[in-house]
Amino acid sequence: VVSTQSTGLPRLEYLLHPRTTGFIHCIKELRKGNVPALYDMTLGYPRTLPDRGEMDVLTGTMPEEIHVHIRRHSMSDVPSEKPEIDTWLRELWYDKEKLLEQFYKDGKFPEEDPSKPYFPPSADHFRIPIFVIWNSGLFLLLYLIFVSPVTRSFLLFSNLLLFVLSTLGHIEDIDRKFENIEPAPQSGSETSSSG
Repeated sequence: VVSTQSTGLPRLEYLLHPRTTGFIHCIKELRKGNVPALYDMTLGYPRTLPDRGEMDVLTGTMPEEIHVHIRRHSMSDVPSEKPEIDTWLRELWYDKEKLLEQFYKDGKFPEEDPSKPYFPPSADHFRIPIFVIWNSGLFLLLYLIFVSPVTRSFLLFSNLLLFVLSTLGHIEDIDRKFENIEPAPQSGSETSSSG
């Protein structure tokens, strides 16, 4: 496992590290509502990866196939304190990383029967509605940028804030400083720096 220099966390190939501060807040709120379980969904794309964001939508490049792996975690299995929740979530992410690594080797998740798809293999009938909805939203945003000083101010402020935060260091590190959370353990794996 290769360690990232800025965070001291292992480098993940298939996932971004989880935003633990927001997750910890969500867990506290879910416990107030007596939610019995969390459902952990992992998506795998055996052929076309959706890796270009909006350009994929604009060009109509969609994954031909999506595999979904779902695990149920009882709320009683989720720790209650911030450092333990942080560690639990990171361990879950390391497990998801291993699951995705195996998926991209085998082309399927464990215990998955590829001969029984849950949905029809083609979703072509969704292309035009997705294209229309996405571009309508894009044109609405462009319209608001031109006519609304509030929209322009918000976009300017949010981009400046993102720039400042990114120059101060990894945003997750800043979250940890505010929450007084120690860096997470490295999942028992040896780390080395890349060269």
